[in-house]
Amino acid sequence: MKCFFRVFIKVLVLTFLITNIAQADRLALPAVTDMTAPVVVQSNYATNIDAGEDHQILVTVTDNIAIKSVILFHRDMGSNEYQTKTMRNIVGTDDYATTISADQLNIDGIEYYIQATDSSDNTLLHGYAFSPIIIPIKHQVVDTQSAVSTEPKLTLKKEKSYKWLWIGLGTLAVGAIAAGGGGGGGDDSGGNKEPSIVINAPVP
Repeated sequence: MKCFFRVFIKVLVLTFLITNIAQADRLALPAVTDMTAPVVVQSNYATNIDAGEDHQILVTVTDNIAIKSVILFHRDMGSNEYQTKTMRNIVGTDDYATTISADQLNIDGIEYYIQATDSSDNTLLHGYAFSPIIIPIKHQVVDTQSAVSTEPKLTLKKEKSYKWLWIGLGTLAVGAIAAGGGGGGGDDSGGNKEPSIVINAPVP
């Protein structure tokens, strides 16, 4: 009986030790971690921004677990310091957007990059601080050539009209002189004088 009791105690102690060792091994195992960074896709890149207009930046951000934040870093073209704006999720989609107002855009354009972070703090950069995405401002160009080229045309038309006026008046004058000469008989003794024609018109 005593022998059986000793064996039972040994088995019980051995079982306890094995159980504690197994639990210790499980506690020592590293927790499963998320090592996958988010993915950022920008489908439409603007080639320029019209002067005086707001500009929206839209990207699609996905992750195998969850997205924590999407931040836009932007600055005036040619400057050194970046400003930040939080890009908001469009409900029901994987899209994130923010708008830079016209008064925040300088005369040349903007430079930017995007930082996406997931719930495990894995980070992905879309663009870089040292190599940002660049969008210039588009300014309207005033066409002065058409305004200059119309002036000579008006002058030519005016000169041409004066030319035809002089030709017409000259024809009338010749006819009047011929008619007057024929009625006088060619003799000045009777007191008849050749008719005179006065033409008042602008000098061409």
